[in-house]
Amino acid sequence: MFNLYINDIIGEVNSIPGIKCLLYADGLVFCTEVDKRMAEEKTEQTLSKALTILEEWCERNKMKINTSKTASQSSLAHKTIHVRLRYKGAALSLTNEFKYLGVTFDNKLNWKNHVDKIASRVSKRITVLKRLEGRKWECAGSTNIYNFVFNIV
Repeated sequence: MFNLYINDIIGEVNSIPGIKCLLYADGLVFCTEVDKRMAEEKTEQTLSKALTILEEWCERNKMKINTSKTASQSSLAHKTIHVRLRYKGAALSLTNEFKYLGVTFDNKLNWKNHVDKIASRVSKRITVLKRLEGRKWECAGSTNIYNFVFNIV
């Protein structure tokens, strides 16, 4: 029901030339692609329009945006651009990394940090599996769990 309630925001934001709106559950992402000439100015203008539409939509539909989870990121730019975006007068933070749908993206859209985080979590949990090896379930002592994990990652 929630998705049906908020689904019309996509059409409103996508009506802005040069912008795409991605929506999944309660996650909303605005994407824009601009020429590197005047990139900061064009990006700021386009995204500010989208944020204005979002603000108006939220007013009409009695919704609130969690600005503490809202940030902007410049991706794949030859140089880093710093856009100054505001939502309801509050400045949005700039970030080099964000998480969307469980995947961490850096400003080059590289997955290295994402894979590193997963590998770190797996290495912490592998110790528990090694302790359980051969005990309750009578696994063979020669079972090499590390090979199994590295094949997945």
